[in-house]
Amino acid sequence: MKTILFIDDNEVLQSVYKDAFKRLGYHTIPAYTGAAGLNLLEDIIPDLVLLDIMMEPMDGWMVLEKIRKNQDTNTVPIIVMTAKSLHPLEIIQYGEMIDGYITKPLQLKDIKVLLEKFWDEQESVEKIITNARSRGILDETLAEYRILRNQTQVIAKMLSYIENMLGISGREVICDELLDPELNTIRNMLAEKNERYHIIQQQVE
Repeated sequence: MKTILFIDDNEVLQSVYKDAFKRLGYHTIPAYTGAAGLNLLEDIIPDLVLLDIMMEPMDGWMVLEKIRKNQDTNTVPIIVMTAKSLHPLEIIQYGEMIDGYITKPLQLKDIKVLLEKFWDEQESVEKIITNARSRGILDETLAEYRILRNQTQVIAKMLSYIENMLGISGREVICDELLDPELNTIRNMLAEKNERYHIIQQQVE
C-alpha cells in the first residue's frame, strides 16, 4: 500500500480526501500545517506528498523549499495543490522542484485519474531506466533523464494553464502583455530543457 503525506490546513478537505484515498487503496497521513508536515518527514518517507499552497503561517512554497533543501527528503515526489491562480514567477522559481501541479477542488474521479497517471509515469520511467542501465548507460545520464522528463512535463502543464487563463478575457490579454517577459522566460527555459531532454532521450530510450 502506497503512503501519501497530505499537507493541507483545511480540516474538512483533509477528512474528505483521506476517506477518498482510503477507498482508492492508499494510506494517508494528514498534516494540518507546513511545520507539521516537515516534522513528519523527519520520521517517514512517503511515496508521495500532496502539498497545498495556500496555508498560514508557512505557505506551501516555503514548505517545498525546505523539503528540497533537506538531503533526506529532496527526492520525495511532490504534487502541489492550490485553488489560487498561478503566477509566472512561481513557475520560474518553483517549477523545477515539483512533480505535478493540480487545481482545487478535486472530485474523487479526478483524484483517481491523477494518482493513476502519476504512478503509471513512475513505473514507465523505472522500466526505461532499468533497461538503459542494463545496456551500460551511466547513472548520471539516467538521473538527468529522470529529472528532465519530469520537468519538461510539469513546466509545460503549468505554462499551458497560465496561457489558457490569460486568454479568457480582454482584461487578461492585457495582463498577458504585462507578464510577457516572465512568460517568455518560462518558454525559453522550457525550450532549453526540451532540447537537452531529446538529446538524453535518444541515449536512454
